[in-house]
This record gives sequence, structure tokens and C-alpha cells, in this order.
Amino acid sequence: MYNIPTDQLLAAELQNINFRVSKTKKGFSSGYSLLDQDLMGGFQAGELYCFGSVVGMGKTMFTLNLVVNQLQSLASNEVIVFISTGTSRPVLIQKLLAIATGIELRKIQGSDLSKDELSTLEGHPFIDTLKLNNLIIVENNKPFFADINVTMNELIKEGKVPKMLFIDCLQEVQVPDENTDREQAIFTLLKLIKVMAAQVKVPILFTSKISKRVFYRKEGQIPKLEDLLHSRYIAKVADYVYMVLRPNYYEIPEGPDFSGLPEEFHLFCRKNKHLPLDVLVFSAELKKYKISQELVYISSKKIIS
Repeated sequence: MYNIPTDQLLAAELQNINFRVSKTKKGFSSGYSLLDQDLMGGFQAGELYCFGSVVGMGKTMFTLNLVVNQLQSLASNEVIVFISTGTSRPVLIQKLLAIATGIELRKIQGSDLSKDELSTLEGHPFIDTLKLNNLIIVENNKPFFADINVTMNELIKEGKVPKMLFIDCLQEVQVPDENTDREQAIFTLLKLIKVMAAQVKVPILFTSKISKRVFYRKEGQIPKLEDLLHSRYIAKVADYVYMVLRPNYYEIPEGPDFSGLPEEFHLFCRKNKHLPLDVLVFSAELKKYKISQELVYISSKKIIS
């Protein structure tokens, strides 16, 4: 193994420290200054970002909020690719509209939109943003990696510049050889994704399932690296790993109905090659599928890590 001289390590870290102090932006912004700061300025080309949670916690919701934030900063030839393995294209569009317009998702999906809400929806600038076709949605419940790779390279041949690739979720992507051990197959898949990220020069964010054992652990239900499904290799290859948690998921506040109020949305950083393992706190309005950086309502509920 090649040893990097200490003076080179020191020079690199002093450069990183100066960068953090200057608060200069680099990479592809998430739209959240707290997260960008944690990512050394934003999502970096060639790196892998894992967001894990149990089902229903909000990892897809968070990725779609990132999409809405990022779509509004793209040039005409830049695109975001979203691979969906569990949500249909129509539902994804509905959720994106709810996030951007602030109209409750249930109303967009139903028939009880008021005339004012319908007017707001149809006249919202995000409609024009979507019409620019900077978002490529691929719906496939069992996509093959080779097809994802072809899609990315075809976009480049067409003159497009991929800015971000989302895979929701990793465990549903088909690996080259299904006869191998599942953990080894995931490792092979991750290595292929890492190579593609470097070749295409794009950050890749993928969501990951969590083992059900987290529900039965006595010392707390905040997922750890080892709770990622096939974690041995996910934690090894990914550059950043965040666990998604909503305290109210486990314990609903007693008393009045809080369902219409913003609630806490936590990102627990479990792997960060540059910075400490922070906990980022946002607010989530579930009815609008919206995650905001401003914390409006602070829950008194505590979950032991």
C-alpha cells in the first residue's frame, strides 16, 4: 500500500481548512446551506452519497426535495437523472409539484383543489422549469446497471451534461451475476457505480434499505452503518452515509393533532471523509412533502442514539 507523505497530507488539510473558513461554494449545491457545509461545499463529481432509512421514514421525500432545489439552478443543457424503483412517474410528478408549490399532496392527487390552488399550481414557475426537460425520470422496479450506464452515456452523446444521478433505491438495481453472494453482488455493483461516477463526472446519490433489526435493538433505533442492508460494502465504498430519521415516526406527540404542523427531520451523518459526524436538523411538512432548512417546530421527544 502506497504511503502518502505527511507533509502532503498536511498541505491538503490546510487547503481544506482554508476552504471551509472562506465558505466558498464548490460542487453541486443541495439547496440546503447546512448540508452543503457538511459536504465541503456541495455534491462532488465522482463521489457516492448514501441516504438510508427504514420504509416510510422519508428518504425518497428528501431526495425529491433535493431535485426541486437543484432543478432551478441548471443550465439549458444540464440534466438530473432520477432512477425510481418504487414510485411511478405520475406520483413523482405529483410529489414534485407539492414540494414546489406548497399545496398539499393529497389535494393534488385528489379532486378537492380550490380554484385559487388550481390557479397557483398552473401558474407556478416550477411548471415552466419542468417543461424544460432538465429532469430525466426512469421508472423501473428492477433496473440493470448496464441500462443506467447506457442512459448516462447516451445523454452525453446528445450534448447533455449530467449534474446528478439519483438511484432510489440501491438494493433494487440488478447486478451482473445474480448467482453470487448478495453482499458480494452489491459490492460489485457499487464498484461499477463508482467507476461510472468518475467517468461521467457526476455525483451519485442512492437510497438504501435498512435491516429490520434496528426495530428490536434496545439501545436505540437510530440506524448505524451496520444496519444498512448489505452494509459491509456500502459503508466501505460510499463517500458519505446519512441516516434519515423523524422522531415522530416512533412516538407521536400526545394531545392535539400535530399532523398539519412541521416536524423534525434529522440527517445523522455516519460517514464523512472530511468532517465530524454531525446531526443536521430540518423541518418537514408531510402533507406538502416539503423539507425546509428552517426549524419551525421543535419536538420534545428524544430518541437514544
